[in-house]
Amino acid sequence: MSEKESPVKWSVRAMKVGHWTAVPGPELHWMSHWDEWQQVDVLMLVARSDDGRVALVNTGPGQDYLPFMNAHWARVVREDCSFDVAPEQRIEAILAANELTPDDVDYVICTPFQAYTVGNLPLFERARICLSRRGWDFFFQNPYPNHPHDYRPMVFPPRVLEWLVYEAHDRIVLLDDEHELAPGLRTFFTGAHHRASIAVDLDTANGRVIASDAAFLYENVEQSTLLGINESMYEALDAYARFRRDADHFVPLCDGRVFDRHPGGVIA
Repeated sequence: MSEKESPVKWSVRAMKVGHWTAVPGPELHWMSHWDEWQQVDVLMLVARSDDGRVALVNTGPGQDYLPFMNAHWARVVREDCSFDVAPEQRIEAILAANELTPDDVDYVICTPFQAYTVGNLPLFERARICLSRRGWDFFFQNPYPNHPHDYRPMVFPPRVLEWLVYEAHDRIVLLDDEHELAPGLRTFFTGAHHRASIAVDLDTANGRVIASDAAFLYENVEQSTLLGINESMYEALDAYARFRRDADHFVPLCDGRVFDRHPGGVIA
């Protein structure tokens, strides 16, 4: 056991919350795959500790907000780009499939802040809502009014932001660059994709599991082919080096091949 590892172990399961139907290749692979359009799956994690805690990484989009999201992507990407969610990929179905209710959840960690990660936060009336301090500060102090990568209604849907500020404010945990949330459950800042992008680092019986959106695909890390839609290649390179060094199992949160490597999404 490394000095960072805890005797408390977590189980980790990936679940698909939907997919983009058409994403341009250079968004996934920096300066390459120019003529390709790919489907991109989006995942969340369900984690349970052996001392009875439950943590989620991301919540999927709210069904009521999908029309707005899809109209936005059709406008800025191309007409047939949409985020599709099957019935079994809705958060209520995912919780039920894991024999959970919203009140069973102790921590909800969001990375990055986008409508497809934070959309169902208001379901969780008991959990601590864990958000990057850097990302939170940037949202409120963003000096770029026309920021091309952080269109504010797509960062926090208005109803979600209102809920955070007025109803969940006393349960928000602002995560430092290196943060221990619970025994065996840590986060660290990565940046790269967004200012709010972090990695979630869990101790499991099968070694350390690290999950992040700083890399969308396995090859971003394994072959050092940078994520195309990155805000800092230097942050990406540093993050990927840390993933390779510290993770026994790395989970890219936008790669459906996670289910090929880990049947049923069971990482550990």
